[in-house]
Amino acid sequence: MSQSVRTSEEDSLRILQAIAFYPRGGSAQVVRYLARALIDRGHTVQVVSGSLKESGRESDAEVFYEGIPLVEMDYAEAIRGFGAGLDPMSDQFAAPLAPSYEDKPGVPDRVFYRVGRREMRHLVESWRSVLAKVTDDFRPHVAHLHHLNHLHLAAASLATMTRTPKLAHLHGTELKMLEEMKTLSDPDGRVISWDENLRAVAREVAIATLADRAPGAIEAILDSLSTFQGQRRRLLASPHPWMNDALRDVIRGNPSLWRELSRVTRETPLSIETLVPVADNTIIDFPEESKLKALLDDAYIRKAHLEDGGKIGWGPFRSKLVKERIYVIKTIRVILSHAFVSKPNS
Repeated sequence: MSQSVRTSEEDSLRILQAIAFYPRGGSAQVVRYLARALIDRGHTVQVVSGSLKESGRESDAEVFYEGIPLVEMDYAEAIRGFGAGLDPMSDQFAAPLAPSYEDKPGVPDRVFYRVGRREMRHLVESWRSVLAKVTDDFRPHVAHLHHLNHLHLAAASLATMTRTPKLAHLHGTELKMLEEMKTLSDPDGRVISWDENLRAVAREVAIATLADRAPGAIEAILDSLSTFQGQRRRLLASPHPWMNDALRDVIRGNPSLWRELSRVTRETPLSIETLVPVADNTIIDFPEESKLKALLDDAYIRKAHLEDGGKIGWGPFRSKLVKERIYVIKTIRVILSHAFVSKPNS
């Protein structure tokens, strides 16, 4: 890997790295390696991870991610519950155990598609609660979510993350499970429920299909973030004070105001283009003592009167509205300088 380049403080990003599983495989190694690399480059990283504190140091997220800011969801109580004959994914546990992508008999973390709708709702709600607190405190610029599971369902339904760009990082095992689900019988609808939910959330987030050991995968992510920073830095260096607000809204997925501003900015000059030569070659002659604001208001009132079918009238038969504003006709002249023609504005 090439030598890292440290990001300046003003260009650093707050990056959330989240993984529902306790440390036990290649995906946790990716999270740890990527988090450290991003910190080395000057970014602020917050890891949110499952943990299993009573099963050895290798599964304890606090030990595994040592030196990296961490919020952990400890599954130790759910594991003990499984030993006592309880469902470790039920709402009896504040931190329900994350299911697995593999269907193995007799294990506490049964495969996702054997988890019922009630347990699925609890899994989503438990992670929604964790993410809500983390995002309120950390306010990430981007959320990097590892694996495709209930963690994504929680993030996608969380109001505080609606405008946060989300990167879904697939590590391979979820793809194998989705393929396997196509061949299964589904008498109680569990398979189709998970399939529909996972595929729906996959369409809502940006998916980077990366295998655990894909050559250059981490470097590609770092390079993409570096490119983003460069573009952001150039835009913020512009003299426009509104650029920071525009970037914030666009990054959070709310560009509609700025698109409309861009459209109006392009179209307005075009709409008055034919009037510019007329304005350049037209002189409005009026007495020096005239009050321009009052003159303009009276001209508009008179114009509206005529457009509504009103008449100028004659002498004493004129309406009060016309009499009070007749000076607009008598004292103002529009001079078309390019034709050297002088005509009263009546």
